[in-house]
Amino acid sequence: MLKGACAALVVVATAFPGVAGAAPDVPTAAEVARLESALTLPKGARALYDYDRYYARSVVDGRPVILGLYQRTWIRDVKEHQQRNPQNWNMASPQRVGEVQRVRKAGLPREISDGGCEQIRVVFDLEANKVSEASCNGAAPPPAPAAPTAPATPAA
Repeated sequence: MLKGACAALVVVATAFPGVAGAAPDVPTAAEVARLESALTLPKGARALYDYDRYYARSVVDGRPVILGLYQRTWIRDVKEHQQRNPQNWNMASPQRVGEVQRVRKAGLPREISDGGCEQIRVVFDLEANKVSEASCNGAAPPPAPAAPTAPATPAA
């Protein structure tokens, strides 16, 4: 019986390196700490604490990476709103400011292509131990100009 339990433990430890019981596509707390210590936020970004930060392991160009997606934490604005409008208060608690989530890739928030530095994308190369990308999600292109319309034909 004990022999079977030890074999099962070896299988689990081999299948999920890093933290015992952690999924292989979820980064460890130590890996996230390495990423954040090497990170320089892009121009226009707020302080790291102002973002909820989501991290997942992935592979990019055959290299193991941690994908990070930061979403601006707007709780400070909400707290200000609460003080002005206490009757409408039903938002998240202030304990969520700057929260870190280590998730599977499917658990990353949906990326947006507009909004500037309200959302930041980060890619950390685990083998090179460096941030290979840290970028704000930009601004949507302006709408295309409307096609000219033909002048109306006067009624006869």
